[in-house]
Amino acid sequence: MNSNSPGIDKDKRILDYERAICPEELREYLDILTERYGINVTSVGLTVLGRSIPMISLGSGKKEILYIGCIHGCDYITASMLMRFINEYCELRKNNRRIYNLSLSSLEQTRTIHIIPMLNPDGVSYSVRGIGEDNPLAARLLDMNGSLDFSRWRANARGVDLERNFGVEYAEYKKRSSNRDCGAPRDYAGLHPESEPESSALCGYLKYNDKIRLVLNFRCGADCVSYVGSSQIPRNRSIAQSLSRISSKPLCEAPADKVMGSLAGWCSLVMNIPAYDIFCGADENRSDWFLKYAGIRELLFTAPLLV
Repeated sequence: MNSNSPGIDKDKRILDYERAICPEELREYLDILTERYGINVTSVGLTVLGRSIPMISLGSGKKEILYIGCIHGCDYITASMLMRFINEYCELRKNNRRIYNLSLSSLEQTRTIHIIPMLNPDGVSYSVRGIGEDNPLAARLLDMNGSLDFSRWRANARGVDLERNFGVEYAEYKKRSSNRDCGAPRDYAGLHPESEPESSALCGYLKYNDKIRLVLNFRCGADCVSYVGSSQIPRNRSIAQSLSRISSKPLCEAPADKVMGSLAGWCSLVMNIPAYDIFCGADENRSDWFLKYAGIRELLFTAPLLV
């Protein structure tokens, strides 16, 4: 990919992330940062439309933490935030500077932070750019969406809401759902758990990497730290309280219906990995991008120390 796009000033120390990032631009940002810092970029899998799902790894410690953005297509602002974090982290490390009284060189010896900025790149592309005439699913998608405006599209390329496609209380969600059988912009859980390549790839990664100690799923919508409450996992609330304190975001226990089919629910209840939804603010208001990022900045740098 050409990293000399007029949209990105590649000579800036901290690149400009205050905009909607589509999958192709994400790749371009990663190319620039790889050339500059030698970051480790791998892929956890492919999407419905064959796009790679990139993952960036910072550090080499035995305790591993996973940050995820864009589980919903219209949550594309979370990719921008996670990319800014990666850029800042690498710049600070390059110059041997501390942040929040934290030495990144010391952190890297005990922790590895994995970041998937965009779990649902197909959905992000729909939300940011709409669907092209060459999309093989165009007619079906227009029927699902009801208009050419895809800005509120949450689902993946074929209308499955990835946040409902995980194997935790899945059957109960399907039983309660008003849409059990067909794709939609949001809330359709698919034919079965992990029916989608994106959720299947993420689950496969988590099932076969027993070093992951914490999962943070960055989302838009509310402005809080959401946790799965259960007597089975008493430490979930304790870590959530620390995340709430660090970010100054309210703490909320996820309602039972929000746990069904969810990533945090599956990680917490099935995989026994503490997992939380970090809501970054109302997605309707994207003009205060930097304030949203500032609200999670300390958490991004220091959350690995909680495990």
